[in-house]
Amino acid sequence: MPPLPSAWAARRAPLELSTLLLAFFLAASYSSLAAQTPVDAGAEATGAGAVKADAYNDQTDPNAKPVNGGTVVFRFSTEPKTLSSEIDSSAMTQYVVANIYETLIERNPETYEFAPLACESFVWEDLVVRKDGTILRGNAEDQQDQVVVRPPKGEAVSVARADLKEVRKGASMTFYMRKGATWHDGKPVTARDVVFSYKAMANPVVGATSVRSYLTDIQNVELLDEMTVRYTYSKQYWAALETAGNLHMIYPEHLFDPDGLMGEVEAPVDAAKDKFLAAPALTYNVGTGITAEMQAEFKKAGLKTVSVWKDPETFGKRFNEHERHGAPIGSGPYRFQAWQRGSSLTLQRYVAYNGTWKPHIDKIVYRFITENVAAIQALKNGDVDFNFDLTPEQFDVEGVNAPFTKDHVVTKYFIPNFGFVAWNLRKVPFNEKLVRQALAYGALDKDLFNKEILKGRAVSIEGDQYCFAPAYDRNIKPYPFDKKKAEELLRKAGWIDHDGDGLRDKDGVPFKFELLSPQFGPNDPAARRVAIIIENLKRLGIQMTVKMLEWTSFTDRLDRMDFDACQLSWAMSPENDPYQNWHSSQTGEKGSNFTGFVNEDADKLIEASRLEMDAKKRAALFIKLQGILHEEQPYLFMFCNPDYLAYGKKLRGVKIYTLRPGYDVRDWWIPKELQ
Repeated sequence: MPPLPSAWAARRAPLELSTLLLAFFLAASYSSLAAQTPVDAGAEATGAGAVKADAYNDQTDPNAKPVNGGTVVFRFSTEPKTLSSEIDSSAMTQYVVANIYETLIERNPETYEFAPLACESFVWEDLVVRKDGTILRGNAEDQQDQVVVRPPKGEAVSVARADLKEVRKGASMTFYMRKGATWHDGKPVTARDVVFSYKAMANPVVGATSVRSYLTDIQNVELLDEMTVRYTYSKQYWAALETAGNLHMIYPEHLFDPDGLMGEVEAPVDAAKDKFLAAPALTYNVGTGITAEMQAEFKKAGLKTVSVWKDPETFGKRFNEHERHGAPIGSGPYRFQAWQRGSSLTLQRYVAYNGTWKPHIDKIVYRFITENVAAIQALKNGDVDFNFDLTPEQFDVEGVNAPFTKDHVVTKYFIPNFGFVAWNLRKVPFNEKLVRQALAYGALDKDLFNKEILKGRAVSIEGDQYCFAPAYDRNIKPYPFDKKKAEELLRKAGWIDHDGDGLRDKDGVPFKFELLSPQFGPNDPAARRVAIIIENLKRLGIQMTVKMLEWTSFTDRLDRMDFDACQLSWAMSPENDPYQNWHSSQTGEKGSNFTGFVNEDADKLIEASRLEMDAKKRAALFIKLQGILHEEQPYLFMFCNPDYLAYGKKLRGVKIYTLRPGYDVRDWWIPKELQ
């Protein structure tokens, strides 16, 4: 999905932003491709399959039993700006929050199948609608002159085609909550919290723009009883289950809406303009903003009142700034303990957690260390136990460093991701396709950079789907490095050095721009890539400067679309729904289509793909979209990079997964003598 969301340490699904220091991830259900690393320190895989624990730890005892206790210290290269993963969709925030809060379901990192998390079971069904409005739920089977609906319980029902209005495949899902689950303050978790959380995310005042883009086709979310909730979609959608059950965290209603601001009230139709539906009305879904045209439809249909949310504006403002985003109370396996801004964040195991996958580690500490050299030294000193953000050089050096590998595992692994430079298509000169194509030819020799800096381990990509996946067209090749071709396209676009100052110009505007970037250290591959691009563009008569910002300031600029160009990475869940990134409806403030890409053919492909339930047919649509992106070049696509990992051998039960983030703390334990 989106950027859908992901824990396993980020169990959810919309696209997540990350710094280029961290490769972003996509979890994809594709066949496994394994290869030995150059330093023989680990394996890389690109798909589902059973994973062996402690595969590269020679200090483990296969007969030892897991024990509780101990602390694990992570190195994070950036610090979350808030502990709401819907408001801040960065990878680091996702990884922390996924241990505190829960989604309804999560994806098994070995089988890629969805399994209960906050719920104890769920039913995913087709929706069959008769012409008289009767709704049937179950497995819908097409037969010659009828559709047979087989519910989970009870007798099958046949609907003659003459009586059939529509069939929505996979448009209904019912979740039965886990009994005995509690929030970290001891209050029970119920289906009411699920309904509330959906309403909060659907509220347009809440700063969850990327999440909300996936909720528009949800017709209703119903509280069937205190422990049962049902989602109904107004149209079929291939990622409906993931969107309903794995897109956003469940928040405690008693803390975030104690006075019922997101509750339902009846409003006269005449006074309902600009309010939001709290229940479906006519063909409109819950959460829809009421317009004058809708009022006229309601009146024509004889409606006197409609159900609306009580005060979504006040609630949304309060939610965005809520104190609990700095000290959350969730229902997950770990509870929040402390946050030393600029230094570390600490979680404590929640002993009352009753989920099926209980952790062993008592305490998780996230240390924020920006500089890579300092981070590897902290690992050597024992101040850090787990660092998934080594540079390629550190991987090469430490992977054959006997004193280091004596007590540390060094490995690398692929988790679906890609890095890119995004052009702001609203601005000159990036509003010209020929210019963007010229930059694709002339900005960076990706093959050389991969060989010399990335050690040949990255994959040069030209599309937004995972490069090892069926939905990625390997026949679409990245633009080759060709300075002459770049110069030819720039001249064709009218960008010529008219005044002899060394810079190309057009209509009196010189070709100079600023690249916005998250902070990175001088030895990071991102720093070298930027330096090379600056020099290559200078030879083309283009001036690029770089503005590095800490993460919060960087994302704020993106949210406001206040940039010329920017560099970052995307992570996706098993299959990437491109709606969030490329649909024209997502170009507004805080939208993920921050490039401002608008293409009618792309919109049609994206909309068609969302309705297509057949994976092969859907992949064909994604490949057509890839062709449009290749031609239009809204991104300068870079690489799918492996992650380079080192961790202390005191950790047991460690598995390296191909779902982001590549590990799950719930697997781990530390022998008593090493705690």
